[in-house]
Amino acid sequence: MAKNILITGISGFVGSNLTSYLKPAWDVSAISTSKVQSHSDLKHVYTWDQLSVDVISQFDCVIHLAG
Repeated sequence: MAKNILITGISGFVGSNLTSYLKPAWDVSAISTSKVQSHSDLKHVYTWDQLSVDVISQFDCVIHLAG
């Protein structure tokens, strides 16, 4: 069973490369202020306004890479 992971800063160099590495084994979602077009196979892309305790609690891991 794939685990859920949430990555902030997915549009940056580290975020985009880490996402590509993790996607085969994890269900990857993202938080971004910009349109994420190169990662259309993400489970979900959130904006900062959409975050709540209910949203964050569904993830097994959060990796914060936003600047």
